Amino acid sequence: MDSSSLFTIHKTLSEPGLFTLNKDREPEQAPCETVSQLQESVQKESDEPAVQKQKLRKRKIDQTELINAITMLGPSLVTLAYLPYVPAFDSYALLVFIHCFVHMPFSMIHHTNMGLGDPNEGQAGMGLIFRRLDYSFIHVACILLSFGLSRSNNFGMLSIFINGWFIMKIWRYDVKKSGPQEPPVTGVALTVTLYIFSMLFHGQYIDFILSAAMMGLALLVFKVNLLGEHSHPAMHVCLALPQFFFLSHAVQLNHW
Repeated sequence: MDSSSLFTIHKTLSEPGLFTLNKDREPEQAPCETVSQLQESVQKESDEPAVQKQKLRKRKIDQTELINAITMLGPSLVTLAYLPYVPAFDSYALLVFIHCFVHMPFSMIHHTNMGLGDPNEGQAGMGLIFRRLDYSFIHVACILLSFGLSRSNNFGMLSIFINGWFIMKIWRYDVKKSGPQEPPVTGVALTVTLYIFSMLFHGQYIDFILSAAMMGLALLVFKVNLLGEHSHPAMHVCLALPQFFFLSHAVQLNHW
């Protein structure tokens, strides 16, 4: 390498600022956010007012629904009072005895959930499950009464088929397509009529008439909305009355 080349390299390397920082140069900007990050940020900001509104909204207490839950204890208390007279080894009488306790907890859970202000009014999520369990175990109780009051396994199996069909309808109901799910009044009226008429198998006409009258009164109070917003709890109270006749019928047949 000649002297001219060495001189050129030395001159180039000695130029000011080649290996020094330029103080006047602006610092580099941070990389811009991606499109997805920007969208998430915008969505979060737009959702914040709705979330805050949801948190601030208070759950409205429905006293009538809470009364519905409490009055469901009525039929079970009447049934419990009859316990000393229920034969311990009579399976049919025991089915009549336990039918109230099978349905009661699910009904109380549903009405309590509604009373505490379910924001979906029992038409979505766990509230809808509670509602359907309440409706379903009405039919389970009807099956137990059909066996117990008729003392016929064949009649009981018929009841399983009919009530099972109504239970299936309850769980297959599409709230989104058909609207809010309502109490299955028609199905319950049919299956209640079924087990009450089974009393006639043994010629117990007085038990049949009194039980039918009490159950008819309960249905009338609820269906006609006889007492306004208090019709539903009043129906529960009315349902306590026929429990005595159901148990009396079952115990009498034990002594035949």
